[in-house]
Amino acid sequence: MKKLIILFLFLMLIPFSVEAVDCRWNLYDSFRNTSLNTYLWNETLDWESWPMLSYHSVEPTRGVYSTSQFNTSNSGVLLTLNTTFRPGERVQYGFSYNSGEGNRLSRIFINGIPLDIRMRDIDHYNCNNYATCGNIGYWNGESEWGNTLGWYFMKVVFGNDTAEIILKRPDGSIKAYATRHLIPPYTFGVSTRTGHNGIARYDYYPFQVCKLME
Repeated sequence: MKKLIILFLFLMLIPFSVEAVDCRWNLYDSFRNTSLNTYLWNETLDWESWPMLSYHSVEPTRGVYSTSQFNTSNSGVLLTLNTTFRPGERVQYGFSYNSGEGNRLSRIFINGIPLDIRMRDIDHYNCNNYATCGNIGYWNGESEWGNTLGWYFMKVVFGNDTAEIILKRPDGSIKAYATRHLIPPYTFGVSTRTGHNGIARYDYYPFQVCKLME
């Protein structure tokens, strides 16, 4: 299992182009503690969801933060990094979309706002006529970003007032998007959310952060 995690961390660096940056990549959390490290993370409800998911816990033998909703419920959990990001810094992680029925999604939060909501209400992006975008799953229709079970890799690059999101999907295709009108320092989190008719399982793998060298 240790070899698999090392291989996974190495593969995380492959999907994206090599960049000349003045930041240094470090492992943020390997999810190897017996419980969630509250020094590194803040675990709260996702927007407009209650209660929390049926299951949201670190599984140290697998090196994942696992989230599941077993029965249909308007539930969610948001996992926010207890660090902020400056322009030029980045974060990346992998996750597996294992199963789901009804309304369910995985999405990221930047400065406390879900990306799919930012895209709709701030960027005024029309999702190319899909039901939703900026998330992985299904919510009253297909997401432009994907609803295919499998492995995903997410990287976020923070700019002066932007965040560029780069997503590699299970078929190897890349989805890129830049959201604007942001004010640093930036916060970042990931969430799993289900609607009243939804069940789901998403697993999140070790996070890496690239911080500017002082």
